[in-house]
Amino acid sequence: MSVYPVLTIESLERRCHQDIETFIIQVLDGKSKSIESVRYELYTGNDYDEMMTEIGKQLSIMKSILHNKTIKSFDYAHDIPHFEEQKGNQLWILRTFLCYQMMIFGTHVMMDASLHRTVYKHTNIRRPFRPNVVKELPSFKLGIFGSITRTSDIDIGIQYSGITPRFAGLDYVVGTMEDMFIIFLGIQSTLQLDIEYYADMMTLPNPNSNSVLYPDLFYLDTSSFTETEFDKMQPYAYASIYRNYQTAKKALGNTRNEIGFIPRLESYGITVDKDAMTSAMKMVDDYMRLSYTEAREIYYKLVLKAEKQVATIRRLVDEGKYDELTRNKGRIVNSMKAIAHALIFRAESYVCAPTVMHVVRLLQAAGPKGKYPVTYPAECLISKEQNRLKNPQCEIGWFGYEMSKLEQIGYILRFQMTYCERPKNDAKCTKKLKKYQARLDDAIARQKGIPKNAYRRRKTLRKNIKRKKRHTRR
Repeated sequence: MSVYPVLTIESLERRCHQDIETFIIQVLDGKSKSIESVRYELYTGNDYDEMMTEIGKQLSIMKSILHNKTIKSFDYAHDIPHFEEQKGNQLWILRTFLCYQMMIFGTHVMMDASLHRTVYKHTNIRRPFRPNVVKELPSFKLGIFGSITRTSDIDIGIQYSGITPRFAGLDYVVGTMEDMFIIFLGIQSTLQLDIEYYADMMTLPNPNSNSVLYPDLFYLDTSSFTETEFDKMQPYAYASIYRNYQTAKKALGNTRNEIGFIPRLESYGITVDKDAMTSAMKMVDDYMRLSYTEAREIYYKLVLKAEKQVATIRRLVDEGKYDELTRNKGRIVNSMKAIAHALIFRAESYVCAPTVMHVVRLLQAAGPKGKYPVTYPAECLISKEQNRLKNPQCEIGWFGYEMSKLEQIGYILRFQMTYCERPKNDAKCTKKLKKYQARLDDAIARQKGIPKNAYRRRKTLRKNIKRKKRHTRR
């Protein structure tokens, strides 16, 4: 059985109870009395009136805990540290329950055209029913990443693991899931509950392994990247940094401009490529000027575009035509760029594929207890003859870790501005910098273990060419 739930009612119900029991056992040391006032019985039916009734009951329980707040005015990430421990635990349980309840509702809505019409009838959201998705729903896996702790966010990556050629439905599935929170809970976005969904296109189903431990392939191989491929990805790594900078400025009320963005970045030892940065800033500015509603709809469009590109790679992998991918890195780079462009339009995501693999699948998968269970992906292009399984860090490579380093610096810059400078918050400053500095240090350490000879030769060659040109001019 996969550690990831899929979009069936039974799977979601089972995983919901598993997560809550894990929280009680690992975080509360089995002391369920501290959350005894919380009722978490999922409604698994598909009657619209009963769906509304059941949600009303749950929101009443939440309101009794929130006191002077309602779910509409509650900001989980901002408010949860201010609740005493028992009530904070109760709110974690309720948030988890509501998260799975919304996914159950979303699954019903995508299965039933009549229910879909009823649910969307009184909203201004336009999400046309897609009948071709119905039979594919059990092939959508939910990777839930992060820590099972009271103050942690919930990141949910939805992956299509089916085999239907040229099928693309992640934009519709992610959009529907987010719609449920807005329609049934009356909140502006999932971010109010510190929940964010992603279309997960980082891995593909592994056609050559029946192992439960290695069901996926990390196909976005950056191990053979040179400066040529890195230059194409650099704007997206820069975009991740610039989005963090703009997020910090927004949190500070856009009032602190005494140090500009480029000087701040250069203070971290980064020599900025101006063309790449211009491209990065445009992408981020396009995102930051939009409302949440506008941004998420553009995200879905970019996801659809990226998934269509990934579908061609999925076909090659299914057919065992790995040589076509290894010979032509352009397919990998173009898919990686399309995925990164989409991720710029998610509020809290990493952007570059190797960064996600480094943090989510290498560091968090190997973390302590209190983590959501994840699988470990296999080597990106498994040879049918050799059937080798490798640690995915071998597929990240020197330039892959360089992208991760840049993205970690972006988060360090952001929290340096928001918590370590005025107004200062020593506790949060220490916590955030420790977290992202550890990831930066890990990327540096792993990078040191990878030969850079090809990189050095390329740099030397460039310098020699420049010297020759200067000599010729004389």
